[in-house]
Amino acid sequence: MSSKSRPELIESLMKAMRDQAGRGLMLHGAIAERFGLNFTDLKCLDLARSEPELTAGRIAAVTGLSTSAVTAVLGDYGDEQLTLLLEVVQRMNRAAEQAAARITADTRN
Repeated sequence: MSSKSRPELIESLMKAMRDQAGRGLMLHGAIAERFGLNFTDLKCLDLARSEPELTAGRIAAVTGLSTSAVTAVLGDYGDEQLTLLLEVVQRMNRAAEQAAARITADTRN
């Protein structure tokens, strides 16, 4: 049992969550920069990666952007960049599947 009071524990947890959120934002910014994307595009990809059918309308619904804004953003990328984006999404999906398999294996032991 902790020697901290409940309010102290809550404050510590909130600080840790703020710190983690800041580190996550920095990491996502670095990833976006590495792939030549802006932060918003990367976060839209993140939101859309689990979508079964990725259309401009669905991206708009998930992100809150208009369909015309989504179409304009996608139009800004050339074939090479779109291919790279697809590879990134596929790698993210593979990594998620591997992590899920490890978690499942850990819970069985």
